[in-house]
Amino acid sequence: MTLLLHCREADLSPDALIRHESWMSQERNHLLLQIFWIYLTRWEDIPAAYEALRLIWNSIPHPYISSAEIEKAYTGVLSSEEIKDIYEFYVEAVGEGTSEVQSRSLKHYCRTTMLSILWQSNQWLPEGIQQIGLPNKLQAYLKLKKAFKRKLEGNCTAHVFVNKRFHLGF
Repeated sequence: MTLLLHCREADLSPDALIRHESWMSQERNHLLLQIFWIYLTRWEDIPAAYEALRLIWNSIPHPYISSAEIEKAYTGVLSSEEIKDIYEFYVEAVGEGTSEVQSRSLKHYCRTTMLSILWQSNQWLPEGIQQIGLPNKLQAYLKLKKAFKRKLEGNCTAHVFVNKRFHLGF
């Protein structure tokens, strides 16, 4: 709770929050502000905040936000501790962290392209994915289900998926 109070004392004026638009695209800036907003409001429902951020970043083709981007964007606006906390929150939610901007995997680009095509065809998720007739594992990946590896007896592992139902608007 203390960090939330420190953030409110920081310079959160529109000028301070968009000053990095000179070196960052407007779209990338909006994604960064979205992370910041979810971080600030996470206290209302922490699991939902993590899940919302995970779903957003698994449904868009953009490279992950790097620690360098967050640091460069918010240095002078937030304390170094707050910047570190925001980035750790982001990394834990999306399951990936990088020190520099890197392209996403081809597998991820295929997923976002297929979801975009389904959305443009007015197909709701998950029904639109089920109609394609893909194997269950690929359907789960397209449905943005979170996979948990569960250790079984011996050297076997099983993937358990959490089911979510929603419509993406790209």
